[in-house]
Amino acid sequence: MNNKKKIWIVILLIAAFLIAAIKLWYDFAMDGTRTVLSIEKSNGNQAKMSYQLFDGEKEYHLEADDGDYFAVAIVSEDGKLDMEISLSDSGESIYSGKDIPSSN
Repeated sequence: MNNKKKIWIVILLIAAFLIAAIKLWYDFAMDGTRTVLSIEKSNGNQAKMSYQLFDGEKEYHLEADDGDYFAVAIVSEDGKLDMEISLSDSGESIYSGKDIPSSN
């Protein structure tokens, strides 16, 4: 391999690393939440999230079959997962969990 090809490979690797680093910084700076290798699926009735790393807050608004609306707040900080579920219209908390075990 000649020197020009080696230089271009190094430049491309550095550019890829910088793009990835900027994206991670940008994602974290926008809302204070950081996720790595995450998949989220949510609609009006359910929310599913799979992630390798999640640090921050997520909130979902879901509708039950009987028409009630719920607010689900999820907070992950320093490896601890907290969740609160409350009725959207009254704000009444119907579930609160701290340091909830999560699967790997």
